[in-house]
Formats: sequence, structure tokens, C-alpha cells
Amino acid sequence: MGGKAEARGFFDLKKQFIFYASYHNDSMNVVIHLFCIWQILYTTTALLQMTPAFGVVPAEVSEIHWSLNHLNINAALLITLVYVVTYVIMDPVAGGIGAALIILVNLHTGWLVSTYTTIGGYPLWQALVAYNVVLWILQFIGHGVFEKRAPALLDSLDQAFITAPLFVLLEILFYFGYRKKFYKDCMKQVEKNISEFKRMKSQ
Repeated sequence: MGGKAEARGFFDLKKQFIFYASYHNDSMNVVIHLFCIWQILYTTTALLQMTPAFGVVPAEVSEIHWSLNHLNINAALLITLVYVVTYVIMDPVAGGIGAALIILVNLHTGWLVSTYTTIGGYPLWQALVAYNVVLWILQFIGHGVFEKRAPALLDSLDQAFITAPLFVLLEILFYFGYRKKFYKDCMKQVEKNISEFKRMKSQ
């Protein structure tokens, strides 16, 4: 994982997005990922909220706003900080939006876990795990049935678990005209990568 991420340049948005888009070019697969990825992030964060806290949020912080009452110093917060820093470095605008959304995910999952112990008659953790698994299965179907290419996580775990939510957000922003030249330049290389993949596959 580390070597391939380093070769691409972990914080290099262009190289990272080209790599991601080369594995997500089929329209149906893209739609599946638009539906699944942020929900995978949400359910995973919720599960991490159930890990033991290793610190206490200062009262001064929790008093700033009621939503901060559910902020916990635990594994979920550490992962959230990794996402926030990574996204802002990669693209201050889109990354800033993504970082804000991830902070909201952290706060909402903190509230969810502190408020509910069951959902639909099942323990909350079981429901979260089950839904998370379903979402992953849908993504594998997207790659196997529609993209007809193994998912990027087999070549890049950092994209599967860290940068994929940002790229899904970028797909939406690009649709509305964000950084047109950047997107056009990326897609030229994506088309070359896909052509090379098809050529190698046919041999």
C-alpha cells in the first residue's frame, strides 16, 4: 500500500484522482459508489464511536454548541482528523467541504451511539455491521458486473478507506463545473489508462 501510494504522491490530487477514476468509469458503477461510499464512512465511523474513549472533551468545548456534547476522544475522532487534514491539503475548496461533512458525520454518529442501543430490534452494532457489509457487496457488484475490473482497493487501500469519499464528492462538483480544466486533463489520462488496461486484458 505505502509504496504505491508514495509512487502516486499521496497528497497529489491529480495523480490520485486519475488512479481512482481509472477504476470508476462505468456510469452505473459511479452511481453505486455515489450511493455507498459516504454511507460506508458513516457506518464505519459509528462503529468506531463504540470504541473506548481515551480522553475527555473539555467542558469549555462541549459548551460551545449542543452538538459538541457528543464529541468523544476515541478512534473515531482520530480517523476524522486524518480525513480532515488529508482533504484540506489535497484540495482546500472541495477538501474543505469534505472535511466539514466528515466532522458532521463524526458528531452525528456520536449522537447516534449515545442515544440508541438498538435499531430495528437489533443491537445497533449488528445493524451497522450488516448494513456496512451490504454496501461493500454493492460496490463489488459495481466493479464485477458493470466496471468489469477489480476494485481499486486491491491496489490501493489508502484510496479505499481514506480518499474515496473525497473523490465521490469531486465527481459531484465536477458535474456542476468545478475545476473544468483540471477535470478535462485528468480524464484524458484516465482514458489512456483504461485503454491500456483493456489492451492488457485482451492479451
